[in-house]
Amino acid sequence: MWIHTASLNLRRIAAATVALSCLGMSACGSSNDEQTGAIETEPPKALTANTAGKACKDNDDCGTGSCKTQLASAGGGLLGPTMVPAPGGYCSFNCKLNADCGAGGVCIGANATAGFGFGNTGGSTQAASGQCLKRCDSSSQCREGYRCLDSNNGRAMESDNAEPAANATGSCQVAPETDKLEPGVVGNECTSEADCGGGWCMANSQLTQFPGGYCTGDCLANSDCGEGAECSQGFGGPGTCYRTCETDGDCGREGYRCRANAFAGANAARRCVPGTEPLADGIVGSACAADEDCGGAAMSCITMNGDRELPGGYCSGGCVEDIDCGAGAFCVGSVGSIGGAGTGFCFLGCESATDCREGYACEPVGLAAMGGTGRTACTLPAPADDADAGTP
Repeated sequence: MWIHTASLNLRRIAAATVALSCLGMSACGSSNDEQTGAIETEPPKALTANTAGKACKDNDDCGTGSCKTQLASAGGGLLGPTMVPAPGGYCSFNCKLNADCGAGGVCIGANATAGFGFGNTGGSTQAASGQCLKRCDSSSQCREGYRCLDSNNGRAMESDNAEPAANATGSCQVAPETDKLEPGVVGNECTSEADCGGGWCMANSQLTQFPGGYCTGDCLANSDCGEGAECSQGFGGPGTCYRTCETDGDCGREGYRCRANAFAGANAARRCVPGTEPLADGIVGSACAADEDCGGAAMSCITMNGDRELPGGYCSGGCVEDIDCGAGAFCVGSVGSIGGAGTGFCFLGCESATDCREGYACEPVGLAAMGGTGRTACTLPAPADDADAGTP
């Protein structure tokens, strides 16, 4: 027993001697790596310059980054962006700042909230990691299978109809699949995809119902929609095809009107969308007791404006443009069409009080009521303490 005890004590003394000799020396330690002299390295802080977006087969092709076989979609939904295949692989890097992505890269998604898609993080450091994508100004700078999207909102950087915002930053993102429609198909009545020549049948879109169905298709450019139609840009995902027009007659269908696209640029064509029929000439501003007195449209006979009574009633109606109001009347307060109905109201135009019925004054409405250069219309006299006549 004494031999075993002495041996154990010698081993303890040896261990203590080694521990004392390693004090302050980085080569010593308790792990196997440290005992063999291996040196731990910090993870890379940024992606290798001009690497974001390169094609790849494995991580070795991506410098300090990694080879992605899937990327987050730009559009997203209620549960956030979905993952889509990345054609040919895509060199990327987890990031919080644009600086993390190196020259030629941009950080996308680091500040995204579920349901709101991507956002350009700029200098934010409070978000979860995003992904580095290739920076671009147009889709010609992206590889096949990708297109250049605005990193702030996911819309195409180049469009047939509109210029990108002045401060837009583009990134090469996976191009969604599109349809190729036959000429003259968009806007036709339909009950199924079989009626739409390579597209699909739209019955409802957000708040809008499309009476009798509406042939359309997914698109990136006007050429995807066929002759007589254009692509209305989507946000991240593909856009939607609409029939173009100059007048209501070009739509050729009851329940459809030729409207300007409030969300497109000045060069965008007018398009056929659901809309109510315009009021007949001479209706707006007439006296009424019921909607039937104004042509029968629902809520066209207005008898109260807030808590003020309209003497004898006032025929009006929702509108998008002046043409909706008939001759001698115009549209005030429109911000476009919601669900096919106008968001403005029709007023009877005037030059003096003699053009208006008893109880009404010829006063500025719309912008003019706020000191602008709008038009005058027959409306209630403005209260002494309120210069805005409001709706009739």
